[in-house]
Amino acid sequence: MNESTIWTSDDVTNTIYHATLDGVILSSFPSGSVSGLAVDPFDNTIWAANEGTNRIVHFDRLGNQLSFFTGTTFDPATTEPEGVAVDFLDGTLWTVDDTTGLIYNVERTGSLIGSFPTSNYDAASTSPQAIAADPLDGTLWVTDNFADRIYNVTSGGLLISSFLTDTFGGSTNPQGISVDEINGTLWIADRVTHLVYNTERDGTLISSFDPLSYGSNDPTGVAFDLTVGTTLASDDFEVASGWTAGFAGDDATTGIWTRVDPVGTAAQPEDDHTPSPGINCFITGQHPGGGVGANDVDDGRTTLLSPLFDLTSATDPTISYWRWYSNDQGTTQDDVFEVLATDDGSTWVQVELIGPTGAGTSGGWVRHEFRVLDLPDFSLTNQVQLRFVASDLGGGSIVEAGVDDLLVFDEDCGTRGLLADFSGSPISGPEPLAVTFNDLSLGAVTSWSWDFGDGGTSNEQYPSHVYGASGSYTVSLTVTGSCGTSTETKTNYVNIGTTFISDDFEVASGWTVGFAGDDATTGIWTRVDPVGTAAQPEDDHTPSPGVNCFITGQHSGGGVGANDVDNGRTTLLSPVFDLTSATDPAISYWRWYSNDQGATQDDVFEVLATDDGSTWVQVELIGPTGAGTSGGWVRHEFRVLDLSGFSLTNQVQLRFVASDLGNGSIVEAGIDDLVVFESCGAPAPVAEFNGSPTSGPAPLAITFNDLSSGVVSSWSWNFGDGGTSSAQNPSHVYGASGSYTVSLTVTGPCGTSTETKTDYVLVDPPLIGTSYCSPAVANTTGSPATIVAIGSAVVTDNDVTLVAAQLPLGEFGYFLASPTQGFVANPGGSVGNLCLGGGPLLGRYAGMAQNSGTTGTFSIPVDLTAVPIAVPPGSVMIQPGDNWNFQCWYRDTASSNFTDAVSIDFE
Repeated sequence: MNESTIWTSDDVTNTIYHATLDGVILSSFPSGSVSGLAVDPFDNTIWAANEGTNRIVHFDRLGNQLSFFTGTTFDPATTEPEGVAVDFLDGTLWTVDDTTGLIYNVERTGSLIGSFPTSNYDAASTSPQAIAADPLDGTLWVTDNFADRIYNVTSGGLLISSFLTDTFGGSTNPQGISVDEINGTLWIADRVTHLVYNTERDGTLISSFDPLSYGSNDPTGVAFDLTVGTTLASDDFEVASGWTAGFAGDDATTGIWTRVDPVGTAAQPEDDHTPSPGINCFITGQHPGGGVGANDVDDGRTTLLSPLFDLTSATDPTISYWRWYSNDQGTTQDDVFEVLATDDGSTWVQVELIGPTGAGTSGGWVRHEFRVLDLPDFSLTNQVQLRFVASDLGGGSIVEAGVDDLLVFDEDCGTRGLLADFSGSPISGPEPLAVTFNDLSLGAVTSWSWDFGDGGTSNEQYPSHVYGASGSYTVSLTVTGSCGTSTETKTNYVNIGTTFISDDFEVASGWTVGFAGDDATTGIWTRVDPVGTAAQPEDDHTPSPGVNCFITGQHSGGGVGANDVDNGRTTLLSPVFDLTSATDPAISYWRWYSNDQGATQDDVFEVLATDDGSTWVQVELIGPTGAGTSGGWVRHEFRVLDLSGFSLTNQVQLRFVASDLGNGSIVEAGIDDLVVFESCGAPAPVAEFNGSPTSGPAPLAITFNDLSSGVVSSWSWNFGDGGTSSAQNPSHVYGASGSYTVSLTVTGPCGTSTETKTDYVLVDPPLIGTSYCSPAVANTTGSPATIVAIGSAVVTDNDVTLVAAQLPLGEFGYFLASPTQGFVANPGGSVGNLCLGGGPLLGRYAGMAQNSGTTGTFSIPVDLTAVPIAVPPGSVMIQPGDNWNFQCWYRDTASSNFTDAVSIDFE
């Protein structure tokens, strides 16, 4: 089943609404002050930007909060995330903040990936309000309610196009935006007109609706929803289909459930819900032409029982139906309408309870949807069944109920199905290395298939794997579900190095205690089998039978602070390591540091290294508070050549320094299982780049930026026109028009990676001539129209095209030509200026009249052998050495106007 609907948010009612494309309410839930919405294309959940709490909130479709993070997670300066979008390619999030003027790309947990300012695409844009990811081309749509403009930009912030929002009916404060995944049109919510608009991608209005029809008076966010699933059962009640009236305990005397074409009253529907030619539904008693209470439910309850639904083969089914309930036409309103479900025929659980007063008790068809597995203790059996119970248990009430258009469908797949992804830790180290893998896939996954690259496999969701030999390993994960299959492969993801030094401290091995300046009186480093306290480890890190490690003082059976570091610092000094024969060594160790058991927490644990015995550089600094200061064995690894100014000498040495320099702190530290190994030192290189600008007239100079990750030692660029470069961030000039494919290959000690971007650079023919009479008088769009000439100024090439831009939409015009320049203000009542010389040689391309259409642009090729002149009506041939000037006249609503002009010296 494919179903297109709309979600909108309202920060006055603090509600998120689910409605049809023409504004009929389906459901709603409270949400807080939401300013932007997105439907997740991988699982159809809802993301909301909550400007009131500075949060991005993740909801399921029923309004249950799944997770959230604050704007300060990705930028301490952000205070109001206004919009949110889900990237259709990788599942990351996009959000905007009008206080910082930035557009952010973040992980689904809020970790920052990157950002760019709105000034990248328009210096006037300072208040980005909403953002949408385009499922058709991967671009972004951004609204700005100060500029009253909607922008289409690349994911790097380069402008593609824009339009003013007043082009589609008076919108002056565009707040929400979404892209229709079926046809690529735009849905826009406006806070001034309070309307939701559907427009073409250039702003041309298609339709609109007023969300006030379902209770929303300040639409702030809008999200298009293409729900994808498999229909398991559907019933519009046009024919009998196994539904029955009656259940144990029913005692109503009138208003018994019946399947009919209803005859309406103020309480009972006149029509069923099914669109024509559908006529039938179930209602509580057909009235025989009497008053509003004729044959309504009286004196008890009446039950409508569905047939059995077999859901044993379903994965994640949902049931929806349209219901009618009226209980407000009598003198009292004291009854309820109840819907229940069972999975075994004996135990019934409540799906919903409507009434006795409030929403849904005054008639009207209302849609309700529920996820079957959200019902308490429910299983997917072959005995799933529904009961609809209408009752009149009070006095003076008039009760009428109805049910129509029931649908059972499976698996909200989302439009993108599954997206496999994973991480591992650690992904580099000495052999043997145990790696724990985490499944990060999106969508409804039912099975996992791992290939670890060394012959090992697993079907677990979160497996661990031990790599026994050195090398680089490519890891892949294939996930499968009822929505399809997806595979993620990470090349050279795990890098295992050859160990040439290893120490588990089970025996003495040249480590020494003490260094110049040490002055601690207790807690001096010692190699022992530790006796634990709340601050000191009970066991070393080495697996049994290992027992020993270095700790800062063995306590003698006293309290937590017995023999901890006091009154200064203590240093543990490694032996000297000879790394002269190493290529790219790394060092790892397990450390313990506790500094949170005393009254204060004001000390640090420092690790330093030297390559000459005299100059020491910091490897890491832990504390005084935060991660790693509360005990527990923690592994740290570093690439030796990443240390500032470091060389691979025979004097490489480490220092571990624990200090108690404050008052009331209890400091304990430990070191175990140090390994020096040959390694790539980092994940394999992954090539990535961008360029700016990527389009324009020839000659086009582009600066390319290397965005590759991993350890990269060389770069190889192919610009697609025969040009190459080995620079990291080269510049290149494209001399000829055309589209060009660009590729970058990066190489490092961990491998090679290539990124190719097809038709990445678009070079237009070169601009020729010189603009003058600029800027032109602004037209009704608020901007001056412009003219440019492209092609060649060589007469024998006969290659000149005139282009007019920034014209009013849907207006006609034509180009003018003259061998002289001039200036006439407002000729013929025009609002613009004629900038060509008059006389017999002023010609018009009137026979080539153009229309600006939906883009505000038109153009013509110029035949240099036949340039129009006025007297006599005819043409002349341009000769080398001639100077000719061109301008465009066009209609401008009730008047007319001119572009600026361009002057060309022909060769």
